[in-house]
Amino acid sequence: MLIDFERCRVGSALAESRRSRLLAKLQRQDLGVSRSDRLRLLRAYLGPGTGAPERRAAWERIRSEFQDLRRRDAERAAAGAFQLGRHVGREGSAWVIRGREASPVLRLELSPSDARDVWVRAQQLERLGLPALRPVRLDGGRIELEAPRESPCADAEHAIERARRELVRFGELAADAQWVLTAEGARLRDPRALRLR
Repeated sequence: MLIDFERCRVGSALAESRRSRLLAKLQRQDLGVSRSDRLRLLRAYLGPGTGAPERRAAWERIRSEFQDLRRRDAERAAAGAFQLGRHVGREGSAWVIRGREASPVLRLELSPSDARDVWVRAQQLERLGLPALRPVRLDGGRIELEAPRESPCADAEHAIERARRELVRFGELAADAQWVLTAEGARLRDPRALRLR
């Protein structure tokens, strides 16, 4: 068990809205925390003797906060897609994600506007921790996405279904979405196949 006390005031009571916000942050990415552990944590936050109606109401508040966090994460990723910084750089006319220049890539030739859309969406999905190919380079209408080595999967349907379930929590997935199967599971091939909510 890991406890992070960064920015923590031990002994101070938190307002209800602050508690909901902190619990919503636990839902952001897969931290290896099971649903039953999250329920136990929620019960501890709510206190002993809390009934099912109060727990349901608390989950609704947390869900609302989570949706707000998710929307803000996607907006930040879109805003930073074309800003020079620690991760995003320029090489001549091309935009690159630093540290991925030597990665094996999947190259797509698209119109410049479509390529920009893929670049932005790929960064959004990466920021949200979703199973999709990550951006590497954008140069006009040519975009390169990180292509991990494809791996035969014993249960490809199960891997795709697991990735699909994770993605649909964040938006609407196109029926004709294509997948890349890797040792870690299935990843969405074209980030535009997910329309974020």
